[in-house]
Amino acid sequence: MKKPLKISLIVAGSIAVLLIIVSLLISPIAKWYIEKNSKELIGRVITMDKLRLNIFTGSLKILKFNIKEKDEKTSFINFDTLSVKVKLFDFLQHKVTVRKVHLSNFYVNVWQNDSTFNFDDIIRKFNTPDSVQNQNDTVSSTWEIGIYDIQLHNGDVHYKDLAINGKWDIENFSLNIPGVYFAGKTTDIGFKLTFTNGGSLISKLKYDIEKSIFDLHLDLEKFTLAGLLPYMQQSMQLRNIDGFLETHLDIIGDMNHIQNLMVKGTVALTALNMKDKEDELILAADRILVDMASIDLQNSKYRLNEFFTQGLSTRFTMYKDSSNNFTRLLKPEKKPAEETVSAEKTVDTTAASSPMQLSIAKLNINGRNIRVEDRALQVPFAYDLKELSVKSDNFDLNGKNKINIQGKIGSTGIATINWNGNFNNFSTLDLKLSMQHVALKDFTPYTLEYTAYPIANGILTVSSQNAIRNNHLKSTNGLNIYKCDVEKSRKDITPVMKVPLRTALYILKDRNEEIKIDLPVEGYINSPEFSYKKLILKTLSNLLVKVAMAPFDALAQTMGFNPEQLEEIPFDALQDEFTPVGYDKFGQLANILLAKPELQLSMLQYIDRGKVMNDLSIRELKYNFAVSKNPNGTPEDIALVTAKISDTDPALSAFADSKLSTPITGDIYAKAYVLYKAQAAQKFDLFAAKRNQLFVDYMTGLKVPLVNLKVETIPPDSTYTGKSFYKTGLSMDN
Repeated sequence: MKKPLKISLIVAGSIAVLLIIVSLLISPIAKWYIEKNSKELIGRVITMDKLRLNIFTGSLKILKFNIKEKDEKTSFINFDTLSVKVKLFDFLQHKVTVRKVHLSNFYVNVWQNDSTFNFDDIIRKFNTPDSVQNQNDTVSSTWEIGIYDIQLHNGDVHYKDLAINGKWDIENFSLNIPGVYFAGKTTDIGFKLTFTNGGSLISKLKYDIEKSIFDLHLDLEKFTLAGLLPYMQQSMQLRNIDGFLETHLDIIGDMNHIQNLMVKGTVALTALNMKDKEDELILAADRILVDMASIDLQNSKYRLNEFFTQGLSTRFTMYKDSSNNFTRLLKPEKKPAEETVSAEKTVDTTAASSPMQLSIAKLNINGRNIRVEDRALQVPFAYDLKELSVKSDNFDLNGKNKINIQGKIGSTGIATINWNGNFNNFSTLDLKLSMQHVALKDFTPYTLEYTAYPIANGILTVSSQNAIRNNHLKSTNGLNIYKCDVEKSRKDITPVMKVPLRTALYILKDRNEEIKIDLPVEGYINSPEFSYKKLILKTLSNLLVKVAMAPFDALAQTMGFNPEQLEEIPFDALQDEFTPVGYDKFGQLANILLAKPELQLSMLQYIDRGKVMNDLSIRELKYNFAVSKNPNGTPEDIALVTAKISDTDPALSAFADSKLSTPITGDIYAKAYVLYKAQAAQKFDLFAAKRNQLFVDYMTGLKVPLVNLKVETIPPDSTYTGKSFYKTGLSMDN
């Protein structure tokens, strides 16, 4: 054998032997070095059963690998098997080709406390000046990188947020990626995982790194919402949330313009139950489904095929501080620290964002129970809306919509609302409301608040038609109240308005125990003072006050009489008897009391005392003058003579002078008053009392109970002047 050939064989053999030795020793040496120097390398203890590196095939296999936590007892990351294969000769062509990455039976444990993670020490280890990469050492853009056949199987990932006691556990995590490419190809990723507390996620992702375009498909099944509670509690005052989330979504987007997203698919919540910190219901539903035809976030366009709810329940509670349970649900925002912002840092926010466009082909809301509570009242109010149904086809937030709402209200009522208008523009709107068989007793807290009267019973029917044109509301509201009884006013309640509700409603009842009220309402809805509620209450309270203050006006329509003739009934104060006209009016009053047996009739006798006393005195003077001229005359004769005597008769004046013990200056009336003042006063009181008694006797004779009558005369010190009449009034024992 020639010497050069022999030398070449020896060298080649030596290299081969060296490579074999290296291949045999590199694995145990690498394992020994990593385990021995792990704390210097990453600051943690690393152990493994085996490390196999084949420098000829470019394969690496690690068995039973474990990175400890800082306490060197618990495990941070561990796995059973990691298998990697690399094409070594591709490096010569400026290519990095990883043919295979298989990881099985792995475990990862991550915890966080505020901004601190359990792997921060590892990051700091690599974030030293020696580990900072030189900018000139970066891989050239001409290199092609591809990682193929990435498979992760049977993984357990555990995450805990110590600050909020949040916890996420993922079991059986699996990931399958045919290839990840960093030049010229589309990455295709798919993974599947199961959450310990319930639910699974299957995802498929296609990503074009050159165009930054991604296509993501997400299938989330029965994801348990309870795990979200600690995170929701950061901004909301919740006690608990239960239920399941399901999604089937296709998302297409651009990583360079993250808001440029197109989304379609379905999102569903089932068995939802959310309660606030007081353990009171916020929201519950058997199912909430959102079927998205397309969602364009960049242009704020939301097009839904369907929005559907089944078994929806919620609660709206108002409080005395003008808040409600939804505003109280949100935690108050923390005020940011004051800082000076320079003019250069000022952000221009004047650019107008696209207005939201929302359309729903089919809106179908089905509610089990919507509870409305008003705890701002002196007596709390609670009202249930059951079997709620809200339906609309081709709903458009920016267009004209027809919406039909139906449901059961309170203990017995049924309500229907027909809406025809634009939610973004109320200047033109038609709204019809119908409420039938509504139990009025349910609204006692409001009648107590505004009038201090509790409702004993009664049924309400409402028909309301509201039309808005050019912001002007014209509303007609028909109320039909049947068998409404109001109890006596509560003395412990301070009402908002002084309305004699009990009296007014009782007067308004017809013979069939019905009350029919028309309440027209008008106003400009764009006025700052406009309030539909206040308009209705003001109109209704004004009506009730008017009825109570002028009861005969209200009764006239139902009983067929002239109210003005009964409010004041005149009489002759010089007589102790009534005329036939007077008795006829008394009969009409009796009919009212017999029809309304709970009413009390008050009769106050108004008499001009000074004038009547003068009239009685001059009449007494004339009578005595007639007796002096006809001492043997009969009473009839005396009466005839008296009637013929004139006030200006000189003989009458002479007779008066003869009777005066001391002459006085003055006319005949002054002389008569001095002479017969006592007799006139006696007759005045006698006539007044007799008229009152005649009235009482007549009314009781017509079967009017005495307790329903209150007859009085104005006091002697009254300064009233004018005609004589009875002032009538109707009231109840409130």
